[in-house]
Amino acid sequence: MSTEQHMDVEYDPKEKRHIAKLLKMVSTGRLRGDSLKTVYRKANKLTAVDRPTKKRNAYLNFYSEQFKKRKALDSNQQLTAIANILGKEWREMDDAAKAAYAV
Repeated sequence: MSTEQHMDVEYDPKEKRHIAKLLKMVSTGRLRGDSLKTVYRKANKLTAVDRPTKKRNAYLNFYSEQFKKRKALDSNQQLTAIANILGKEWREMDDAAKAAYAV
């Protein structure tokens, strides 16, 4: 099977050649271990461009906005501490305030 049969989106010839080269290197067994992980990451990066994205829910919109603000205020604060605070704030918010983050 050619690599083009596996692709359901249109790519320019350069991208197609790059993906085909990566897949050939994998199939011939020339890559192992960390190199193999790198190849799959690169191939996924190329194919992820045209994938449809899921719609984010209100909590994720709230979290991403507030996380940036909190991290800017105190860059030494740990991720888990910020996440716990934001989760508590979200649970205590009323429905009207939550609706502002629903897009």
